[in-house]
Amino acid sequence: MDDNSHCCDSHPGHECSVFCKTCDLPICRLCVSNEHKSHNLSELSEKIEEVSKSIAQENDRLKTLLDRTTKQLSSLTEFYKKANEDVSVREKDWLKQIEKFTKKLHQEMDDLKKEKGAKLQKQKGELEEMIGKIEEMNRKSATLKESKKLKEMMKFRSVISEQKMLKEYNNEFKIDENDLQTNFECTERLKEIKVSLVGKDYMLDDDSTEKILEVLFVSSALDTEAQIQKFLKGQIEEKKEGLMKRFLKKEIVISVFFILSMFSLFSLCCFFSHSEIATYFLDPLMGTGFEKNIPMVEQKFISDPDLGTKVLEVPSLSSVIDTRFPADMEYHSRLFDMALTDDRKVWVGGYNKVLKLFDLQGHLHRTVPITFTGLYICMYNKQVVFIHQNDKSVNKISDDDTVMTMFTTGDWRPYGITGSASGDLLVCLRKDDQSKVVRFNSNGTVLQEIQNDSESQPLYQHAWYIAENFNGDIIVTDVKKNILVAVDKQGMFLYTYPLRNDDFDVCSVATDSVGHVYVSDYKGHKIHMLDSKGRFLRYIIPEGGINYPRPICMIGDGEMIVGECLTGLAKRIKLLE
Repeated sequence: MDDNSHCCDSHPGHECSVFCKTCDLPICRLCVSNEHKSHNLSELSEKIEEVSKSIAQENDRLKTLLDRTTKQLSSLTEFYKKANEDVSVREKDWLKQIEKFTKKLHQEMDDLKKEKGAKLQKQKGELEEMIGKIEEMNRKSATLKESKKLKEMMKFRSVISEQKMLKEYNNEFKIDENDLQTNFECTERLKEIKVSLVGKDYMLDDDSTEKILEVLFVSSALDTEAQIQKFLKGQIEEKKEGLMKRFLKKEIVISVFFILSMFSLFSLCCFFSHSEIATYFLDPLMGTGFEKNIPMVEQKFISDPDLGTKVLEVPSLSSVIDTRFPADMEYHSRLFDMALTDDRKVWVGGYNKVLKLFDLQGHLHRTVPITFTGLYICMYNKQVVFIHQNDKSVNKISDDDTVMTMFTTGDWRPYGITGSASGDLLVCLRKDDQSKVVRFNSNGTVLQEIQNDSESQPLYQHAWYIAENFNGDIIVTDVKKNILVAVDKQGMFLYTYPLRNDDFDVCSVATDSVGHVYVSDYKGHKIHMLDSKGRFLRYIIPEGGINYPRPICMIGDGEMIVGECLTGLAKRIKLLE
């Protein structure tokens, strides 16, 4: 030895060869026979090997942490590059759409100008004709007055009394600059909306104002012309019925002024691209003076502005799929998760180690053995993907029913999974008492981690099921907190639901194409329907009810499949008229 690192502190001339576990220090042979005689001892070489192994393990852990951090750092650039490219693509698309609808709007304005001009000319002719008749009557009246011929005067008076009053024409079009305000971010709301009702002014309350203005706000987030037209048409129907219920006792003339932001130019163009919408909104603005006769209609449906149609008060049950999964011995659970394919078939996962593919009429098409229960599944690139919790892996089933591992999640145990619009996978992960949501690409590269809020507090205690909304919001059910947690695509906290969860038993979650959020209430035997901001809209309980609902799978706007966990039945529920 070149140094004295192994020399005994009590006997400097002797080299340490023994380790005293009681005193936690190396000693020499003389120490063994003296003060350490009754202590717990071991060979020094064994202790050195043990400490070396511990250091090596810690070093490996640090290397793994370094590699993971380096990968995250490198993927960060890729993630934001992809986001910027997406923004650029959307910008170009929006500019094209704006140009397209602006041209269409100008054309419709020109057509309306011609149409209204023709009507005004006709009205002008009628007025001139009426004025001529009145002037002729005035002249005859003056002549009779001077003649003092009583019989002819009385006869002429009856002719005058039979003349009908000409209906009033009002073609004035005036916009007060105070009725409009500009806001690029679309965050300000209209302070008041005036409704002219038999010469009186009424104010709409805040809820009505917000619903009308939501047309402008939400349409700016929709991607396609078809979606926007569908959405706006529903808003018009709702606004008609809402005004009718509030004010309709007589015929009314409606005059509504909106706030239009620069950002909402696209929304305005979409309003005028639909003939019915153009008629409803342009007629008052063009000053035709025509009254709108809105009949009172018995309401049998609940108007839904986002779906653009009417929601059934009691949703109907159109079909039932019996998945025939066995029940587990402890909780008697059978059905855990579902995923819809592009050709409108549904994969189901249950207690045994198989995934089944049914059509919506309940016919079984495929049965694929897997190595774990079908707890959490989703569709990704037209293939079904499932979680293997024991292996901590994400797996997919190929077209020939081969199970392939896509990637593993390290020390973190995976739970709920969903595909995202950006082509990535969002996975709920848990380790010890920590929980997070991670965005992976198809190779398992970490693109994003969502774990804490802006104050570095944990967002989740136990992230369970997950869904992505149409605007990129990430919606997660937290089984430990018993709430729903929503963040935006950057991972910034948005809202939780409900504010009180005394009677709420959170389970699975799903979204539709217009932003509704659906969350299953397991012990409440119902589905909660929320808007895109997490505000409660209604309960969904179909004819015959649903028992212990767990997975939710949207078939389309206004139609869903809800899986009953304990019976194994998947019920197809229709929400719309």
